[in-house]
Amino acid sequence: MPREVGGAVPVLPEEIQATLYQPRAEEWPQGDRDATCRRILAGLDQVMCLSVAESFIAPVDLNRYPTYAYVVEYPIDLSTIKGRFENRFYRRVTSAQFDVRYIATNAEKFNEPSSQIVKKARIATELCLKIMKDVRALDISAVYHQVLDSYKSSDSESEASVEVDINAPGPSRGRGSTRACRVVNRVYRREDNSPPTDWRRECRDLIDMLWMCEDSTPFREPVEMMAHPDYYQVIDTPMDLRTVKEDLIGGNYNTPLEFCKDVRLIFTNSKNYNTNKRS
Repeated sequence: MPREVGGAVPVLPEEIQATLYQPRAEEWPQGDRDATCRRILAGLDQVMCLSVAESFIAPVDLNRYPTYAYVVEYPIDLSTIKGRFENRFYRRVTSAQFDVRYIATNAEKFNEPSSQIVKKARIATELCLKIMKDVRALDISAVYHQVLDSYKSSDSESEASVEVDINAPGPSRGRGSTRACRVVNRVYRREDNSPPTDWRRECRDLIDMLWMCEDSTPFREPVEMMAHPDYYQVIDTPMDLRTVKEDLIGGNYNTPLEFCKDVRLIFTNSKNYNTNKRS
């Protein structure tokens, strides 16, 4: 205790260490935060050397783009993410994945969806997510060319011939009195029952339709830990519509079944957490 009123005593290093958050084994791959951070930092350094990531290394210059702060509510960049790893800011690897996904989300929100900078943001985001998800040290150059080739092949795919039924009801816009969402009926000119070649576009349309439903409000964003502190103790794999949409845009789904699995997981998690059947 201090000898005089208002006095102080020095805090010992071990006392400071005891106040710091101690990560749990399940929050990091293989239960080792330091090793995971070092591996991810090495991967981020390589990604930041690529030309595709050049626009996302530093925060957006508000002197050049003054409207950016009005459009983007959560600015993020690779240098900030890297600094957070260096300072052990993240308590779990999923928090870092949340930040990385916003690189693509912000680029898409501020720029035209078909612009080159949006494409680069998606590629950079997918690269970073692969680094964080894989427990091995990846060959970033090889992974980059793999992701780039997948985007080139996706761009060259011929779009499915789609005809909108003009007699079918259109999608609900905004919050209507019936709170119902109606899907636009489409007629595919196909001789067989094979799925559309551009299934990602169909999945994107589905997500957009769900987003317009008022009932989807609780499932659009990740569950806030402050509001529901026990959620991440009950739910092993959190999922939400924004995460699904960003993974879809980033090309993280190889098949429609993978997309379907995550969408179902959103509602499975809700049932598991909200045990009251009448809620």
